[in-house]
Amino acid sequence: VVLSFCRWCSLVLFGNLGMEVVRCVIVDTGLEQESPNAGEIRDALEKWRKDFEQKQNDKGQNNEEGEGGQAKKKSMDLTISIVPFRQTDRAWLLYQNPRPTHIIFSGQIDPWENYKAEDMRAVRCLLSSDIDDVQSLVPILGICGGLQLIAQVFGSTVSVMQRQVPGTSGYDGCISEHGFLSVNLLPNPSSSLTLFEGLEGKGSITVKQSHYEEVKQVPVGFEITSSSDLCAIQSLRHTRLPIFGVQFHPEWYDSDHPDGFQILSNFFSLVAQPRS
Repeated sequence: VVLSFCRWCSLVLFGNLGMEVVRCVIVDTGLEQESPNAGEIRDALEKWRKDFEQKQNDKGQNNEEGEGGQAKKKSMDLTISIVPFRQTDRAWLLYQNPRPTHIIFSGQIDPWENYKAEDMRAVRCLLSSDIDDVQSLVPILGICGGLQLIAQVFGSTVSVMQRQVPGTSGYDGCISEHGFLSVNLLPNPSSSLTLFEGLEGKGSITVKQSHYEEVKQVPVGFEITSSSDLCAIQSLRHTRLPIFGVQFHPEWYDSDHPDGFQILSNFFSLVAQPRS
């Protein structure tokens, strides 16, 4: 299934074609030290791969049994690497071999007020690539602080949701969202492609949260795709480019809260294909 996404690429929903190869780079947004979330995402993606293979093989087995045959088991070649965010400019991506199929920006542990403009230079270069340069962009997902980083690159501001204790700094005295919480899904008018494919009928999802800060304005070129009472911008997508961001942590799903699994599956089913 090939679906039009923007004027420079098409996206192949390759979950339907037999997902086989994923080369995922996790961009670690930690400032002075590695963000624990980068390693957590890496470990969670290994779990997701096993769960995805199991679901695909169970589905194939059921289909083959209905036709009186025997299903051939599918497996996924998943490679994951972690790269510090200061190294990930466009030149870095162009010289990667093999080229990543997907990029994920991790959450961070330091308040954004501690980051300087020069810290953002490489990521700004990567995300602001010319949209006609088909070799420079692959599907990108920002998770928690990764969403906030993307939003800042595109001109939005990020700060704590609410400071309840005046005169404090950092995250002291601030409210937060933590644990499995409900998030409301919003209409996605500009494209039929969404991270929430297969979930829209529910109206809301339950995903794990762990954040004090939030994106304060919708960046230019983006639209909100989900929201909550405490945090208005729970997820964003670019209207032309394959760039997505979620404030919550889809990688922290479990059997009682499986929506994150579907979100990751939807993201990894998107593959940039240059148009002829």
